[in-house]
Amino acid sequence: MKRPPPTHERLAPGAHCRLSEQQWAETLERSEPLHQWGSAFLVDDGAHVRAYLRDVSGEGRHTAWCFDATRSERARAGVREVEALEEALAKLISAEMERGGADPAQQAESEAARAAYVNAAEALYAELLVIAGG
Repeated sequence: MKRPPPTHERLAPGAHCRLSEQQWAETLERSEPLHQWGSAFLVDDGAHVRAYLRDVSGEGRHTAWCFDATRSERARAGVREVEALEEALAKLISAEMERGGADPAQQAESEAARAAYVNAAEALYAELLVIAGG
């Protein structure tokens, strides 16, 4: 008899639940993440985006979310924005490597691009990973 999918894979849009370390790791291993930032990753099943957050405090409060349609679209758009900033940063780093270094203005541009990328990714995940009431 076939087992039903785990609870975290059957969440209704807008719902969240706790999951074990093993469930978090198994989901990451078998999924094609839409995006990953630190201990959190997003998976797009085509209908909804799901988020998985591994609690790094050691208290095992790992959480899974199934975003509703609005938040799923925000996740997709946010990932596109973050990836565009990441690509711009990668181009600056590649150019710096090809030149064999960077002058102060180029270094400042790279640092600004790095900060924009990190800030955008952190802001996206902070926005998305808010449990009901936030």
